[in-house]
Amino acid sequence: MDNLSKKEKMIFNLTKWTLNNVSRVIFSTEWQRGIFIEAYSMERIKTSVIENYFGPKEADFPPQNNTFIASSRNLVWKNLDMLKIVFNKIKLADLFLDSLPFDEFMNKINSSYAIILASLGDVSPNLILDAIRYNKPFICTKEVGILDRIKDIGIFVDPLNEKEIENAVIKLLNKEEYGKWRQKVKNFNFIHTWEEIADEIINVWKHL
Repeated sequence: MDNLSKKEKMIFNLTKWTLNNVSRVIFSTEWQRGIFIEAYSMERIKTSVIENYFGPKEADFPPQNNTFIASSRNLVWKNLDMLKIVFNKIKLADLFLDSLPFDEFMNKINSSYAIILASLGDVSPNLILDAIRYNKPFICTKEVGILDRIKDIGIFVDPLNEKEIENAVIKLLNKEEYGKWRQKVKNFNFIHTWEEIADEIINVWKHL
């Protein structure tokens, strides 16, 4: 707190007051809930966790290239500069960072080789959830809220370890490794629909 500006302290205190004076706060992961409880001294009993949407599998196609999708907002914590450094050294793979309209982006994912997210932290990243729907192997930051749910089907890296990220990309470029990780993603069959999410929110409300 000592390092915060006056404005930042005001925002922090208002946020803390708000979170501690509502009937219930719903988080999408236990990881996220733990961070907020510690940071804002929240009462655990006044919090709930409802997982994000996990959609049904879509028709998937073999990769048409060696492109790794990493599209995201150009924010420091997305760690895109690290990815650029890594892919500048790996000549057998391309890095795609552009933003596209939703349908075009889904087609881009479906035709890609793999997905990579090496951000400094993400709660339940849609990029990884979309990769799973299209049965695409993925490399993901270890600092992710859905790790417990997906830890067995992806390759996880320290976002600050350039060599670890590079090795993960090289690993996936091996066809045998690629097939192994693609099959792990294909075998993942957890679905969490919008209807289920709505029912869970209503159930939280009923027990206030």
